[in-house]
Amino acid sequence: MNRAFLIFSVFFSLTVFSQVGPGVWQDHTSMSSCYSVTKRGEKVYASYYNGLVKVDEQEFSPQTICKINGLSDIGVRLVRTNPHNNKILVIYDNSNIDVLDENDNITNYAGIKLKTFNGSKVINEVTFDKELAYLACGFGIIVFDTDKLEIKDTYIIGPQASLLDVQQVAVKDSLVFAATAIGMFKGNRTTVLNNYKNWKLDTVALPKGYYAGVVNVQGNILGYYSDRTQGDHDTVYQYMTNHWEKYPPFANRGLNIMKTGPVYQNLFSVFDNTSLIVWDFNTGVLLQLHNTFQNQVSYGTRKDAHISKNYSGNITHWIADSYFGLYRVYNYFDQTFPVNRNGTHSRYTANIDIHNGKVAVSPSYIKNTGNGNYLKEGINVMENQDWKYIQCKGADSNLIQDITWVFNDRLDKRIMWAASRTYGIIKFQDNKIVRYFNPGTVPGM
Repeated sequence: MNRAFLIFSVFFSLTVFSQVGPGVWQDHTSMSSCYSVTKRGEKVYASYYNGLVKVDEQEFSPQTICKINGLSDIGVRLVRTNPHNNKILVIYDNSNIDVLDENDNITNYAGIKLKTFNGSKVINEVTFDKELAYLACGFGIIVFDTDKLEIKDTYIIGPQASLLDVQQVAVKDSLVFAATAIGMFKGNRTTVLNNYKNWKLDTVALPKGYYAGVVNVQGNILGYYSDRTQGDHDTVYQYMTNHWEKYPPFANRGLNIMKTGPVYQNLFSVFDNTSLIVWDFNTGVLLQLHNTFQNQVSYGTRKDAHISKNYSGNITHWIADSYFGLYRVYNYFDQTFPVNRNGTHSRYTANIDIHNGKVAVSPSYIKNTGNGNYLKEGINVMENQDWKYIQCKGADSNLIQDITWVFNDRLDKRIMWAASRTYGIIKFQDNKIVRYFNPGTVPGM
């Protein structure tokens, strides 16, 4: 289903693309599905699967960076900025890496992507220590030199040199901590860390199990324990000298930690199933709970965030949301500021129909097994270079699943037809549903 959607404008383009010159390729990709975000100076970079959007904090005008103008791949998983040299790592689902320098010149590093390996090469998170990037991978840890653009070392840290899914790495002085699916591991850089025997599973006052992440907050190491057997039993542990303790403000407080959130100075955060929650480490006070977008609650769609001061000195939160896209909120305020970009609502594409200057795109398809994807995505329509998103609901007001085909009526340009795996044929007039054709609405079907 991860089908990239690009509409190309070439010499023989239809009139709908007449504003684009011959031989020019133009992307019409979505900014409504955002997965990762970072910041460099006053510029914000966010991923939308098929590429990046670059936003100036003051002007708020988005620019696109994609395969058309320099990126080497699609399927952007993470974007992270190294404060040591201001280089941005663009990390893809297939472990390919693009590196953007301060002038946005792009250099590709495909070494991890091309490496033959038995385990999962997916890169879960990045932690920087000067020029080094510690890549938490599905099999262990890769240490990547962001100055030389080369792999410095690889750590297989599991028991008996077994492959281990590492969620995140934190560094403090000579110590390296790794949050994994079976517990918290610790190694010392004064030893040879590519020897698994020099990695120890911390069990002193620390439960075994899944750890969603580990972070350094102004020299304090916090480990995020996630009890996957029951909700609201997750907690945060703080590393003291040679042992762990529950972070005092959370000693008797249950959490539901899905993944780690951003750290900024004394602020740290987590994502639960609805919210980004931000605390002050020094006081333990909850500073912010972001759980709505323009009064709409989204469940599990917040994928990433970045916290820092903006150009005017205010603490700002940039949130990457897989449904609502990229938006900004200020500390202590609930008002959201979305980044609007003319494009499709999501990256999903099954068929495209073009007629009389109107482009219609359906999102889903039927698998070879005959099953659908249970996708509740609507239809994208473009007229006069302007995209509109049509959210499709049935007579019961529930979102219709798996709209697999769309067709512009050749006799009446106001009419459009769509096919759904679960709801039959749908008739639109002026981009609004006017009738359903299924066993519940048509006698004899």
